[in-house]
Amino acid sequence: RTPRVVVALAEAAAFDRMDDRTAAEAAFERARALSHEIPAPLLQARVVLRYGIYLRRRSELVEARKPLRDALELAESVGAYSIVARAAKELAAAGGRRRRRHEDPDALTIAEARVASLAGEGLRGQEIKDRLSLSINTVETHLQHVYRKLGITSQRELMRLAMQGKLPAAAGQGRSAGERQTAGGRAAVTVQSTRPTRWESR
Repeated sequence: RTPRVVVALAEAAAFDRMDDRTAAEAAFERARALSHEIPAPLLQARVVLRYGIYLRRRSELVEARKPLRDALELAESVGAYSIVARAAKELAAAGGRRRRRHEDPDALTIAEARVASLAGEGLRGQEIKDRLSLSINTVETHLQHVYRKLGITSQRELMRLAMQGKLPAAAGQGRSAGERQTAGGRAAVTVQSTRPTRWESR
């Protein structure tokens, strides 16, 4: 489905250049719908970022802020910091602000918790990279942060914590990863479904 999302975004850009707003909006809607058919928050972040930029460039600043915030948060959740930076820049240009967080600096971020959950199941770096569509360097960086915050030094210790249900949740997520495991024993990784403002009313 990813190639179809890319095609839909290209069509949206082409219709925007032709100033065909109705067709552009329809193409963005197709891209959004396709991106939600697979658990790919990075792809969803790219779609809502493009939609937010489209609205911002049309001087629809208030309408642009929600998709840009959503893009920023989705990108943060998977450690896609280049998209985070672009979304933050576009959000500022639209006169918006990031949602404020009050977090423990030693708490796991959402991205770190995702990686820790999969590593706790025994998946190796390459498998985690493929599962979350991250670079291997990003996965390794997240694991280093997880080990430091949990006071451990190896994946074996991380797996032991997971088996004991002692993996902490991401900041603001409440229960531990162990408490949120599915009946089959695999940690449930939640992907937030995020839709730009206009799409929510359809």
